Amino acid sequence: MTDLRIDPATRDFVLTDGRFEVDDDVTTQVYLCLETRRGTRIGDLEFGSRLHELQSERSPEAAAARAPALVEEALRPLVDEGIVAEISTVAEARADGVALYITLQGPGFPPATFEVWQEVGP
Repeated sequence: MTDLRIDPATRDFVLTDGRFEVDDDVTTQVYLCLETRRGTRIGDLEFGSRLHELQSERSPEAAAARAPALVEEALRPLVDEGIVAEISTVAEARADGVALYITLQGPGFPPATFEVWQEVGP
C-alpha cells in the first residue's frame, strides 16, 4: 500500500523538491480514518471518526471513557481489509482534553503507536 504522505502537524501533503512524498506504511491511512469526520466522505458515509463528538463531553474523564470505542470504530475498515490485526488504545484524561495512545499491529509491519490529542469541554 502506497499513499501520498500527509504530515499530521500541518494536515497537508508533504513535498520534497517539488514532488509528493509517499509512504508504504499505515500512517496516512490511520490519519485519514481518525481525522475525517464520519459521514462526510462522498461515496462512503461509514468512513471516518466520531472523535470530534468528545468535544461536547463535560469532563475529560467521560471523554476518555468513550474514546477507545470511537477509535476502534474509526479504524475498523483497516481491520476489515486485513491491513491491521490488532488495535490497542490508552486514553488519558488531561485538564482540557484526552491524550490517546493508539498501538496497531498488522501482518505487514511492526507495532506502530500513534499519539492523538482531542480537546474536550465547552
